[in-house]
Amino acid sequence: MAGFPKGRSYAAISLFSCFFTVPVCAADAQDLVITPSRIDMPIARAGSAVTIIPREEIERYGSLGLASVLQSVPGLYIYETGGLGGLATVSLRGASAGQSVILLDGMRLNDPTGTDASVDLTSIPVTDIERIEVLRGPQSALYGSDAMGGVINIITRKGSSETKRSVTLEAGSHGTGHARGSISGAQDGVAYAFSADYLHSDAYPHYGYRITNPVFSSYITAPTIPKHAPMDRLGLRGRVNWNAGDVEMETRVAAFANRGKMDNGYAYLATENVYSNFNRLRAFNSDLSTTGSAYAFDGQLKNKVSLFLSNVDRLYGLTESCADYTTNCTSYYRGVRVGTEYQGDWKTAPLGVLSFGLRSERETADVSYDPETAGATTYTPISKSQTTNSLFSIYQFTPAKNTDLSVGGRVDSVLNGDRFVTWRTTGAYRFEESDTKIHSSIGTGAKIATLYQRYSEYGISTLKSEKSIGYDFGVDQKITDRLTASVSVFENKFENLIAYTSGATGCISTYGCYYNVGLAKTRGAEVAGDLILVPEAWRTRLSYTNLWSRDLSTQKELLQRPRHKTTLAVTYTGIPKLELEARLTYVGVRYDYSSSGDARLDPFTKIDLYGSYKLRESLTLFSRLENLTNGRYQEAYQFGAAGRSLYGGLRMTW
Repeated sequence: MAGFPKGRSYAAISLFSCFFTVPVCAADAQDLVITPSRIDMPIARAGSAVTIIPREEIERYGSLGLASVLQSVPGLYIYETGGLGGLATVSLRGASAGQSVILLDGMRLNDPTGTDASVDLTSIPVTDIERIEVLRGPQSALYGSDAMGGVINIITRKGSSETKRSVTLEAGSHGTGHARGSISGAQDGVAYAFSADYLHSDAYPHYGYRITNPVFSSYITAPTIPKHAPMDRLGLRGRVNWNAGDVEMETRVAAFANRGKMDNGYAYLATENVYSNFNRLRAFNSDLSTTGSAYAFDGQLKNKVSLFLSNVDRLYGLTESCADYTTNCTSYYRGVRVGTEYQGDWKTAPLGVLSFGLRSERETADVSYDPETAGATTYTPISKSQTTNSLFSIYQFTPAKNTDLSVGGRVDSVLNGDRFVTWRTTGAYRFEESDTKIHSSIGTGAKIATLYQRYSEYGISTLKSEKSIGYDFGVDQKITDRLTASVSVFENKFENLIAYTSGATGCISTYGCYYNVGLAKTRGAEVAGDLILVPEAWRTRLSYTNLWSRDLSTQKELLQRPRHKTTLAVTYTGIPKLELEARLTYVGVRYDYSSSGDARLDPFTKIDLYGSYKLRESLTLFSRLENLTNGRYQEAYQFGAAGRSLYGGLRMTW
């Protein structure tokens, strides 16, 4: 059995990947600021487990999407169904995809129409992202519902006094073409940043692609797998800031559009329906927010008010998908999130910082179905909403030299629904003489039942919120000028988990419904490090995660959670203007859903190569070779990954 035996203590030496992420052990860590406590602070004072991915790494690995960028973060696993044009969701410390919050410049992206409100990472372009912050562990005391596994905050670039322009052109395998552009600057107190991103790929089918074992059941004729499954993605983003001393204003707008082919692996009446042209996806996401900040009492109190509006429109055309499972059906999803939030930060140098605020958010979900055949049986449409009001506070202080503590709590209340209270406390201590930092946190998390879980024909309106409690402990150590290391161990316990149960008492549908039936536990270690082999020439970084997970109701391992995950990178920069890197990713055994029971997915190893050369200061030539060994593996059951793939292009900045 993988993981740690019951009743046995465990520990790990964390060698945290400074190349893929900027850890607290880095030499310049004192200068970095993050938002693990809803205000900017030096990362060295954070008691939470935090990873910062800088812009350089995002540009290097984020060409096709966020999945490749995030994959190297300790404690994080990406679940992908088919690569380009498929679905990619994230799991933090063994929590499910819907149990983590994903933010764009602090604004929530989670989909109100989704079964679990998770976010598809493939829909988010990576152009003009300044950095990504990953907070691991329960964060509901700060960010409310869904933040049980952690929070991922995608932060875009803010304009500065120097005008900057960038254009990137890239092409490669699977008929892929990618164009990105951005411009940013500032004038007369107004800073601006705008970007555009367009990606097209002929791609490849998701279901059954490069799978060696039988994909289709024995009682149907296996269909011919097509060569391509085209997809397109367009992203537009803008950010404008106005600063007038004690008053600041910011407006942010983002729009993402996706379209592509889908596969229906459940089609069985006609095998051609698996890859039918009827199977398609159209999606459009838009986000708008305005934030105003004003200072009072000689700058001691900062008041910030935000107004936000997000909209998700999705269309799925799927064969054999209506309620009778014989008729082709088009499904329409529209989710809207609108609300306002106030946060006050009261700073008194000797006593610390008290942050407090309130938030009101209304989610609406409209779901309808259009069968291709007139009179066909279909699902019951959904048109429901829920309003959540929240009150939160967090106090951060330094009771002694090199000691930083925080304690916070939050109350979330759903009108005509559930109410929950969450809390979190963190601590950090720095040993200056030994370049050592120890940090720890403990807190609770919660997740409100989604609108689908409450109001679909499989829903129960009185569902209770999912809840969790978790803790972690870490040590960050600079061993020598050339070697840094970090240690993190964690444990989380989940209860009231919402699961689909067949034939339970009280279900409206005869097929079953959602119930609070689940109990689960995860624990593990996050292991990582950075070693300079030869100064200014060779460098190696390692990131490793060990995860033990159990469904306590069935005593089975949680699905879609690998027991082991490792990323190892070796970088060469010994020749001026040239950078070369080899990155190895290992993912261990995990289990996935299957119609015949849980399916075991074999471990796999993937090797990627990256190279860049500066032709001149403003022009860079780059290339990337993925899956060097052309390995065959499944990241999700019956969904194969791409073989050896080559991409390359030019990046111009001025």
